[in-house]
Amino acid sequence: MGNLLRNAWQIAQAYKDSEFARRCGSLEAVFELQGEPVTKDKISEVVKVSISGKNFYVKRYFKPRARGFGCIIRSRVRSEWENLQFFDSLGIPVPCLAAWGEDLRAGVFRGALITEELPNAEDLATINQQAGAFFDRRDWFCHVAQQVACYTKRLHDQQFMHLDLKWRNILVGAGDQPQVFFFDCPSGKRLPALLFRRARLKDLACLDKLGRKRLRRTQRLAFYKYYAGCDKLSARDKAMVRKIDRFSAYLEGESNEAGWRIF
Repeated sequence: MGNLLRNAWQIAQAYKDSEFARRCGSLEAVFELQGEPVTKDKISEVVKVSISGKNFYVKRYFKPRARGFGCIIRSRVRSEWENLQFFDSLGIPVPCLAAWGEDLRAGVFRGALITEELPNAEDLATINQQAGAFFDRRDWFCHVAQQVACYTKRLHDQQFMHLDLKWRNILVGAGDQPQVFFFDCPSGKRLPALLFRRARLKDLACLDKLGRKRLRRTQRLAFYKYYAGCDKLSARDKAMVRKIDRFSAYLEGESNEAGWRIF
């Protein structure tokens, strides 16, 4: 993964020589696009745009990061698109990345990435709010939980920490055996071994933050078994489960135990 900010705009091969390429051929054109507002914060905004019968999510960045920026630090938008590409290289499904790039001129930063909409897909947090009964369907839950656990373990095997592994950042397709997709990971990074253990624990605790509210304890244990690749928990596994439980309680505000003490 590169470190230096580059003045470049890329369009995926599948979208070249198309109406999409004509409409989104440069950063300037992308920042002129009008669409349905989705989200907005101090450094970025997301709009939904329809091109040639397909919907795309256009995420535009006005600042490189929330705090400070140096020439040897990846911008937030670059981290986001490179992490999506990294996930794809590991066989982890992600929304199709159609275009991406960034530009810094005269001290003014702009960056963007565009992903194709996944029809009929919803994030896990929305499914929990609108169609929570899905979690009571054993086959649906097992199918989804196995994928989330497998993809999380695949990242951790690379010593890559998502660092924002929340239900809202996991998309689930339609149907009885839906496909799971990871997305929206601008903070993720590879970490040295010294920091690996706690960061892995944080990822699992982030997943369990809503899990402790919505899932039965047997379901939470089943998820960890999928992650650990075991049918029966060892003493070490049980200790890890207790740490995840304490850390997720801390993240949810149910415990005053400082996160750094849960190790």
